[in-house]
Amino acid sequence: MLHDASGHPLLITTHRGDQHLTSGLPTVIKQYEQEAGLGTVRYLVVDREAMAAEFLAALKETGRTAISVLRTDQYGGLDSFTDIGAFVPLRVSKQGDVLREVAPASIALPLPEQKGQVLQLRVALIRDLCRRVSVPPTKEELDYPRRWDADLDWKERMWWEEGWQATPSPAPPTVPKLIPIVSTAETIDAVELAETYTRRWPLQENIIRDFLLPLGLDTNHGYSKRPVENSEVAKKRTALEKRLVNVLTLQQKERASGVAMPANSTRSGAS
Repeated sequence: MLHDASGHPLLITTHRGDQHLTSGLPTVIKQYEQEAGLGTVRYLVVDREAMAAEFLAALKETGRTAISVLRTDQYGGLDSFTDIGAFVPLRVSKQGDVLREVAPASIALPLPEQKGQVLQLRVALIRDLCRRVSVPPTKEELDYPRRWDADLDWKERMWWEEGWQATPSPAPPTVPKLIPIVSTAETIDAVELAETYTRRWPLQENIIRDFLLPLGLDTNHGYSKRPVENSEVAKKRTALEKRLVNVLTLQQKERASGVAMPANSTRSGAS
């Protein structure tokens, strides 16, 4: 569903449930602009499913500005970003406490299909002070993990001694949760960018619910209905059938060679 900044639906289409947003969105834009005029869609606010560097780069080349949010596997902590500016309040409680703050920043995402090239994105870096997450481990900590009892004195590790008592491990260090809103625009206002994206959550979800029944999107129309295969079930069935063929092939080979198969071979291979 394509909707405007106020949540009004502009175009609604149906697709397979496993179709990726990066594949379906260009078609939706093309369909809409056939009626509304070429180049009508200049700004796009999409969820993290569209966070593919090549896809965003293609949108940018067509003169469109895309706004989305980074996936958690695309960044670590603050060290993943550059050009970080000063944090300013974004959301304040009635008591005057800052709940969220935001700062401008930048990040470069590699372009897999263009070796050595990156896509520069501007970032509204939100810090949620009400939600804390564990500090991401450093490369050294990943390469050389510490022992579970590394914080104990050597005498405190003698669990076999009489009178030894276990002590609680220290709480892991935490930091405010980061919510990186990104844009393909050259310049941004961090507060405006953050608010633009966060408005998408209630607008999109509420509109889908509110227009589902009035527009009759919960019913099938016409007489040319036909059953459609469940693609996810079909994938699982294909994988299981392949495994079954492998097990039966192995079984035939073992019988031909006169070697008995383990009792659980067929069961484990076909489960």
